Amino acid sequence: MKSKPNNLCRQIYALIGSRSHVYDRVADAFRSQYAKAAKIAVDRLDYVGADENFKLAIIEEPMNAALKDRYAWFLSNILQRLGDALPYAKEASQLDPKSGDAHVTLGLIQYRLGSIDLGDLSMNHAIENGKTKMLCYLRMGIARYHQAKKNPYSKDSINLLKEADILLQKAEKSGSHEDYYYYKNLHDIRRYCALVFALRSGINRRDVSSKDAPSESSETRGSSRTGAGAE
Repeated sequence: MKSKPNNLCRQIYALIGSRSHVYDRVADAFRSQYAKAAKIAVDRLDYVGADENFKLAIIEEPMNAALKDRYAWFLSNILQRLGDALPYAKEASQLDPKSGDAHVTLGLIQYRLGSIDLGDLSMNHAIENGKTKMLCYLRMGIARYHQAKKNPYSKDSINLLKEADILLQKAEKSGSHEDYYYYKNLHDIRRYCALVFALRSGINRRDVSSKDAPSESSETRGSSRTGAGAE
């Protein structure tokens, strides 16, 4: 009789599966020489060269959804060109509607452009196509925090923060220790729970300023991850 794998084994299997998924996505996105040159240019902080090579790669492979997803990520998080990134993110999700990664990228851009409803729709599509509820609920909650922080005394700010708190709690409850990104997401959840509480308290005291919020771009940029991308 075969014994069931213990927790450590399950975590190892999850780690292998998660990293294999990332490597497959990188391979899909950076198949051509131009795409590979774009990735190398990003790693070298040559963003002008990266942009040029991404464009040439897309001309060469116009139906490569993973490539367009990575270009959208590059435009939105490295160059901060959200308006330019949006159509590529939409195209990626349309070319490969089963790609949870493409839906996450699109949702994050929509959130940063101020559209909570469209961002939520993309995150729900991401959940339907394999992304974890922990990740997607976390991003939903973070988006509401930033929206409230931009206009802390608007009529919607308190409701947004209440929704953010609920979503962050749902994110934590839905998490699994077997998820490779569990502890990273848990750290972000607890950080934002504290930020939501602090913002609500500050609004009640009328002493909050929108300039104090951590920027959304810094939350998604991190290190140069054009190759690996988001989780």
